[in-house]
Amino acid sequence: EDQKNGQYCLSFFTGQVGDYVLSVCVNGQDMTDPVHVVCKDKPCVRFDPDECDDNITLSPKFTTATCEVEGEEEVCMVMGQPSFREGRRSWKVKVHYTGEYTGIIGVSTKPIPNYQHSYSWYGGDYKCVGDGSEEKPSGVSEWMNGDVIQFDLDCDNHTLTMTNLCTQETGIIQGLPKGSLFPYFGLEQGDTAEIV
Repeated sequence: EDQKNGQYCLSFFTGQVGDYVLSVCVNGQDMTDPVHVVCKDKPCVRFDPDECDDNITLSPKFTTATCEVEGEEEVCMVMGQPSFREGRRSWKVKVHYTGEYTGIIGVSTKPIPNYQHSYSWYGGDYKCVGDGSEEKPSGVSEWMNGDVIQFDLDCDNHTLTMTNLCTQETGIIQGLPKGSLFPYFGLEQGDTAEIV
């Protein structure tokens, strides 16, 4: 910032996972999209090694999670980091599975692996809204092995949009609560989620 007249300012911030935030001010007024994150050469979201079930195996860079539970009906859960509470954020997930994919991906209102706090999609063709209390058809097709799913979180307008980049189908969850939101993932036996 110009210390003499405060006519312009430029700020640069590095977040906990390598996020870069650029803020530009003119005449002391912020002219940028508030807290707009631009990630450089790495995903904005990583899996959280401190908030995952014991049966989840994470890659060394925390960008891939695999469920290695023995029971076919069991779901392994893992949180993503960082959490978001304002602005817009996007991340992409590539799904890999050995059978019928019924993974759960979305956001949670709590920093712990529990679907009851989630606003998410089950395998793409079902969605859960209202902190896990309601499940209904999403209007889009089930995710297939190898699909890349983009999630666009708008904290200011309280929406989460899911786009299957392979089929171009889109779904939206509206009415997200205020406060911090945490990327959330639930996987079944043999399923893998890869943040790309």
